[in-house]
Amino acid sequence: MNKTKVLMLGWEFPPIINGGLGVACLGLSKALSKQVNLTLILPKSDPSIVLNNVDVIGLNQQERIRIREDFQTEFYKELENVYTIPSNILPYNTTQEPVRTKRPAIKLKTKKILSPEFYKPFQINDLYGSDTIEKVIEYATVSADMCMDWDFDIIHCHDWMTMLAGVEIKQRTGKPLVLHVHSLEYDRNGGGSEHSWVYQIEKHAMEEADAILPVSDYTGRIAVTHYGINERKIHSVHNGVEKIIPYHVEKPFPEKVVL
Repeated sequence: MNKTKVLMLGWEFPPIINGGLGVACLGLSKALSKQVNLTLILPKSDPSIVLNNVDVIGLNQQERIRIREDFQTEFYKELENVYTIPSNILPYNTTQEPVRTKRPAIKLKTKKILSPEFYKPFQINDLYGSDTIEKVIEYATVSADMCMDWDFDIIHCHDWMTMLAGVEIKQRTGKPLVLHVHSLEYDRNGGGSEHSWVYQIEKHAMEEADAILPVSDYTGRIAVTHYGINERKIHSVHNGVEKIIPYHVEKPFPEKVVL
């Protein structure tokens, strides 16, 4: 049976992280990759990160070329015959003007002119800075342009930074959009946030999404009560815990250690 192909859009990812979002995305990517074919687009990635069955794409490492159809031009062959009346061949002082006749031009062919546009790789120093909104918009545009010819079944976004990209890709491709909501602007900043740009992005994206995965029932209730989202879209997915082997080293001496 063919595996589902998931296009995941993330903002943070280890080792480039500012908080818990990147760690959560890493854990989800590891878990999902066991059951699906996963492609992850990040604004900035470390080339040392390699995950099984996960294609990690950092826009900061991608050469960006877009083929633009500049214009369509038609090539013509103009047939022009010039007739002159007999005269003495003198370079100057002639009183007889040549008679010029022009026939209709003949269209030979139509040709489309395609030219490449070269872009610098996506450049971002800090994931969260004074230009974050501009970078979020650019990330959405670049990601959508990049994946138009890719084969995937579902779009999976993480928090507001990637929601514009998710909505744009859904509108272009018609593929279902799933939003993984780790936190919401209303919960982060309380009342009055309804007028903020981030809140409006979250609200619009959740309205456009086919499914919403909040990390808790509490976050899901905020989406319903403060964003007006249909509760039938909401399916809570709680953060998991990875098992680790505790670090243990035997003492090199038999005496008890007293602190």
